[in-house]
Amino acid sequence: MIVHNVEGLLPCPFCGSPAELVTNSSRDDFVRCTNKTCAVRTRLHHESVNGPIMQWNTRVGDQKPENTR
Repeated sequence: MIVHNVEGLLPCPFCGSPAELVTNSSRDDFVRCTNKTCAVRTRLHHESVNGPIMQWNTRVGDQKPENTR
């Protein structure tokens, strides 16, 4: 596994610990919480590193409602 130093990752939404971007041996990327007892992470992405970063940094309050009347 390769751990990348990426600026702009939000802290873990559950425990507040820092996050890190990781590439596994299959060359899939994911973001995980650095707190080993928390163990939160994104799903695996193999298209680009932008996928897991965008997924990690998305919070419920950030999503815009669709077609509200």
